[in-house]
Amino acid sequence: MLFARRNIEGGPRQDNYTHTAYRGVLGLRGDITEGWTYDAYGLFSQTRSLDFHNNDTSTNLIQNALFAVKNPVTGAITCRGNPQGCIPWNIWNPATPPTKAEVAYFSAPGEYSANSAEDVVSGYVSGDLTSRGAKTPWAADGLKVVFGTEYRRDTLTTQPDQELLTADLAGFGSPIVPVNALAHVWEGFWKPVCRSCATRRWRSRWMWKAATATRATRKGSTPILTSSG
Repeated sequence: MLFARRNIEGGPRQDNYTHTAYRGVLGLRGDITEGWTYDAYGLFSQTRSLDFHNNDTSTNLIQNALFAVKNPVTGAITCRGNPQGCIPWNIWNPATPPTKAEVAYFSAPGEYSANSAEDVVSGYVSGDLTSRGAKTPWAADGLKVVFGTEYRRDTLTTQPDQELLTADLAGFGSPIVPVNALAHVWEGFWKPVCRSCATRRWRSRWMWKAATATRATRKGSTPILTSSG
């Protein structure tokens, strides 16, 4: 047989979500020498979030409060095993609703915090070799090249409190495990572009573009670490 009862004396559950985000970008660009330019930037961002559950109830403490027995010496109703601070929760007599002290014993908050961050550093150098003669006789533009690299790192950490780790709150069905994860990637790239048949007069009709790109990528990551408490 299953008995179900809502904790109306404790009031509604409350969830308070807080998010704080920081982001900074710094970039530089300019000329290196004739025909050569550079462009670089760094991005740094972080987001902190906090989920606070208030006015929830502890399953274990509810069990303690419901397992009430009569003291053979005094005749008073007490919690079985006399857990520290336990006050019997009398839900069986509608004429005497539970007191504030009874509800306060098994009321419990929950807190879940998370922190994510992303860092990116990227830059490239581009060069126009037209003035150095790297072009075909019938072309208006010569060989152009780009060399660049980028590094990206993403991190995520989450930390539930003991109530969420053990799934003790009545409003949650399963444990919430902590996460500590890291992923990072480094890329290098280069790209030559040569317009081998582009005259000034017939550029829009006869331009032929030959471009190749090579990308070298190196990735790394750490496994997600979990714990059941």
